[in-house]
Amino acid sequence: MPPLKGIVFDLGGTLVEYHNARDWERDGLTAFHNCLAGRGYAAPPVEDLLAIHERLVNELHDRLKTDPHATLTQDDTFRIMLAETGVAPAPADWDAARERYYAASLPGKATIPGAGETLGALHAKGLKLAALSNTIWPAARLDQMLDRLGLLPYLPVRFYSCEEAAWKPWPAIFKRTLHALNLAPTEAAYVGDYYRFDIRGAQGAGMRAVWLRQPGREPEDGVVPDAEIDALPQLLDVAAAWMEGA
Repeated sequence: MPPLKGIVFDLGGTLVEYHNARDWERDGLTAFHNCLAGRGYAAPPVEDLLAIHERLVNELHDRLKTDPHATLTQDDTFRIMLAETGVAPAPADWDAARERYYAASLPGKATIPGAGETLGALHAKGLKLAALSNTIWPAARLDQMLDRLGLLPYLPVRFYSCEEAAWKPWPAIFKRTLHALNLAPTEAAYVGDYYRFDIRGAQGAGMRAVWLRQPGREPEDGVVPDAEIDALPQLLDVAAAWMEGA
């Protein structure tokens, strides 16, 4: 195997804390609800919004099993939520509710322990670094989050699935990321917490795959990661060995 020259990271559950969709969305959708209610709309209960959002994401994941072109954006979820609950805000109110969603969401996001230190150490080793995330958030909001968390300077290459209309585990978005890094698949590794999207996807694109074990993320039969870690700093030893061609 050629020496390792670059590492690509998942975001949610790998660099940024993510436990489940409801926890990720609760602060933002609460603010979204409150904004519409404060402007006189019969805004649906927050739990209803969360349930619709969770259903839409699960439906997307199901479609991605067979359809490499399935996609979804956060604006799509807002529109569907409002349509299903009979709320039709004026454009200015729609824009205000969306802004309130992100303003409330971003402060609650936190890094996985050791994320910044690990990225800094890998950067110091001369490795090319990138982020590749399955996400319905727009790039500008994700970049804002990464900047706030101090991770953005380490990730000059970033690919977000809803912006690309290409999603893990299909190989297209991995290949685009590798092209941007000017790396062959065998020169790069992918780090993620989700077997189907991260480990199977990266290996399907010809990359090495590192599984960051997280509660609630179970192995899949027939898929064996190239390395497993329990905490991000453990990646440094894996990377050192692979840089030597091990």
